Amino acid sequence: MKKKLIIPFLVLSILNFAQKPIFTKAKVNAVDIYQNAGQLKNSVSVNLPKGNVELVIANISAEIEKESIQVGSDSKNVSILSSVFTKDYEYKTNLDKTNPKIKKYLDSLSLVKTKIQTLKIQLESTERSVALLDNNQKLLVGSNTSNVAQLSSLTDFYYKKRVELLLKVEKLKNQLSKWEKNKNIYHKKLKRTESRYAEEWGDGVLVLNIINKKAGKVKFNINYLTYQARWSPMYEIKANSKTKSLQTYLKASVYQNSGLDWKSVKVNLISSRYNRNNNAPKIYPWILSYNSLQKDKGYLQGQVAGVQINKSNNVRREASLEEEVAVGYSTSVNMLNTSYDIDIPYDILDDENHLIDIKNQNIKAKFEHYTAPSLSKQAYLVAKIKDFAQYDFISAPAKIIFDGMYIGETRLNTNQTDEALKITMGNDPRVNINKVYVKKNKSGQFLSNNKDLVKSYDLVISNKKKEKIEIEIQDRYPISENEKIEIDLVESSGAKVDKQKHILTWNKKLKPNEKITLRVTYKVKAPKDYKIYGL
Repeated sequence: MKKKLIIPFLVLSILNFAQKPIFTKAKVNAVDIYQNAGQLKNSVSVNLPKGNVELVIANISAEIEKESIQVGSDSKNVSILSSVFTKDYEYKTNLDKTNPKIKKYLDSLSLVKTKIQTLKIQLESTERSVALLDNNQKLLVGSNTSNVAQLSSLTDFYYKKRVELLLKVEKLKNQLSKWEKNKNIYHKKLKRTESRYAEEWGDGVLVLNIINKKAGKVKFNINYLTYQARWSPMYEIKANSKTKSLQTYLKASVYQNSGLDWKSVKVNLISSRYNRNNNAPKIYPWILSYNSLQKDKGYLQGQVAGVQINKSNNVRREASLEEEVAVGYSTSVNMLNTSYDIDIPYDILDDENHLIDIKNQNIKAKFEHYTAPSLSKQAYLVAKIKDFAQYDFISAPAKIIFDGMYIGETRLNTNQTDEALKITMGNDPRVNINKVYVKKNKSGQFLSNNKDLVKSYDLVISNKKKEKIEIEIQDRYPISENEKIEIDLVESSGAKVDKQKHILTWNKKLKPNEKITLRVTYKVKAPKDYKIYGL
């Protein structure tokens, strides 16, 4: 009696666990795109029977981070026992169902190809019949020409039969040509239809083992990360000299190579890079080390000007501070970012670049000129935007269009501590800059071990424009890193002096056709046996 009860139970259990998998396809609904990665948000709705179910979800990107996969369901009747990601093609072939509109053209192509093959066989047979007739005409004439009547009859037969066969050949060739054109037409229509209706399917598959308490339709949400997606910001800035305003157009260049076509997806662009390591930094001790040197070269370096001397001298034992990636170091992670939710759904196809408009703004700006004669003999028009934090700018390249004319490219740098964001609009050839060296004097007392070097030059700025301008002029004089070398600023023509960086700044207003001259003089005091370079 026990044996009779056990056997049916085993049969039912085997049938239950041997149930065929249910196949379905994931749909990408939204994407969060970082500058180096993307998070794909998918959904699946499928009818599930009651009991143990193996659900096979196709159209998953093959280029994913397995650890990032998240699967959930809002149904209280469903428990997900396990989820396995695989690239097994067996699952994919079970899921390949042809779109009806694509199937129409596939069936038509099949019929056309069959007809073409039939015509080719008929054409080949007819051409062989013509060849056979030509090859055997002498035999026919020689064996059946006992009188003129027979010869005439055979000649007439040969003529009529050959003409009939050649006309048939020509007809078959025309038919074949038409069917070949039809094949090309259907092939092109099929390609267009495939591009319209068929998506690029990913090779990845997600296999879920599920216990379902109640039969019915269940929705699953599937999220995962791929490093085969990215975006980069770019600006187009249009400036108007009359209204003193800027129109900024922030755009995103988006690229994805996930193996999927993203159709009508909600896009969220995140201005930072995705970082796996979200651990807070830990600081370690900073070890002070030193080296004992017998002989070395002493250096005087202008921080900006590049003044340098070389001299062999004895150097005492000195301590050095070296902040390197070694035993003692610290790192930090910037966890702040800006997100841009794009209202319009986008189609972002696989392995293609896409341009998305993000944000347009009209901004008031102050236009000034700027020059640094030691670095360039050009004056640049600069737009200054005060309180720029309110506009949520991000660092990015920018195309500049000034008064309707394309000027070139610059770069917005928001990682600055200035109160105003400065955007270079281009150089202005109507503002002339010149640097003229006046004198270079050397002196040294007979009983002194030091020598003095005095250097002077003029900065000449000319406004050739028809309107007045405001211009910021910056220059520099060298910095000494050697305590035996002293550098003093003698004359600066009223400049604002940064004594730490040795930067000189003038802010001037020039009338039309006005020219100003700014003189700078500095003195270098150094030991007599020091040879100074770069002055």
